[in-house]
Amino acid sequence: MPGPTTEVLNDDLKELKAEVHRIDVSLAELRTEVKDAIGIGKWAATLVVGLLITIGGGGLVTGVWWASKITSKVEAIEARFDKLEASIARVIEQTKPTAK
Repeated sequence: MPGPTTEVLNDDLKELKAEVHRIDVSLAELRTEVKDAIGIGKWAATLVVGLLITIGGGGLVTGVWWASKITSKVEAIEARFDKLEASIARVIEQTKPTAK
């Protein structure tokens, strides 16, 4: 026969079950929030990495382009100096006094 102790224990057990259920629901909500936060974090990390790769690649391409442009300018200047040097040599030859 159930007595007062059994009734108290049954009430305590019901409260404990309700408390455990509330904790379970709370943990499920927390798990969902954590999964959402991790998803947002992954998305943000992917975006940042993509931007860094794009910026780095663009910088690399720009650097190569500038280097080739500088190289072509140096080659053009060298060609002009060669022409100038040949021209100066011709002038010097023309202005040399001839031996008589």
